[in-house]
Amino acid sequence: MGNTKDQIEYLGMSWDPSRIVRPEDLRTQDVRFVLFRLKKALPDFVFHDGYLEGNPISWPEVKTLMDGVSIGGHSVSDVEQILNLKRAWEWPISLVQENRFAPRKRFFRDQRMRRFRGSPGMGCFQNGSGRNRGNDIQAARPGKTSGDF
Repeated sequence: MGNTKDQIEYLGMSWDPSRIVRPEDLRTQDVRFVLFRLKKALPDFVFHDGYLEGNPISWPEVKTLMDGVSIGGHSVSDVEQILNLKRAWEWPISLVQENRFAPRKRFFRDQRMRRFRGSPGMGCFQNGSGRNRGNDIQAARPGKTSGDF
């Protein structure tokens, strides 16, 4: 069982390179349909982005905020973070709707992503302490290695 073909046969699998789909054979979707599906899934994306940042706002509350209704019981910064995440998603969506989106390096270099309140800047991650569902987390200090902990 020295070569790949023997290993594939041993596992009971088969390999036919002619069955690989070429990019030009892929079915394309209408942009309006893709945008419709993206907008339906947007509350999920915003909620999960906020969750990764340690935001305690629940999915129904995110959906309520995105519908333009205020919620109570959360800090202003948590609410602003969710609204900023929503705006961050709306920007590329608007570019696609206006037929101005071009996924090339030059596009991303020339078009600067908008910076919202609380963001440290393009290409920078938050540092300092954060929250993870109520648990305090202390981020690593810049310049410190894993041996320092």
